[in-house]
Amino acid sequence: MQEPAFIVLIALFALVILWLKRDKYSRLTIIISLLVTLVLVTVLKQLYADPRPCVGLPGCEGDFGFPSGHSALSFSLAMNLFGASSFYLAIFLATLIALSRVVSGAHTFAQIAGGMILGVIVSTTIAIVFQKLREKYEQNKRAKK
Repeated sequence: MQEPAFIVLIALFALVILWLKRDKYSRLTIIISLLVTLVLVTVLKQLYADPRPCVGLPGCEGDFGFPSGHSALSFSLAMNLFGASSFYLAIFLATLIALSRVVSGAHTFAQIAGGMILGVIVSTTIAIVFQKLREKYEQNKRAKK
C-alpha cells in the first residue's frame, strides 16, 4: 500500500467527500474511519503474515498481503457515502480498485475480501458509534436549555 498514486487518489476522493459532507460529525467520522482502517490493516498484516502472491517478483510492494489495504481503505471511504446518491458509484469504484489488486497479482481474492470486509466493518462501526454520541450530545444540549 505504499503506492503514492493510490494514496493521492484516496486523499483526493476523501477531500471531495469531506467537502460534500457539510457537518463536522460526518467529516470526523470519515477521517477517523480511514485512520482506524489504516492502523488495523498495518497491524493485521503483521499478525497474519500472509504472503502476497507476487513475493519475490520485481515491483512487489511488500511481503504481506492480508488484508488488502487498497480494498480496506476504498471500502471504508465508500461506506461513508451510505445513503447518498453517489454511494453505489463509490462502491463500484471501490470494487474495481479491489479487483485490480487481484488482476495485478498483488493480492489473492481472499486478501481483497478481507480488506473489503474490514473497511465495511470499521466505517459502519464508527458511523454507528458517532451517531450514538451525537444523539447523546444533542439530548444533553436540549436538557440544559
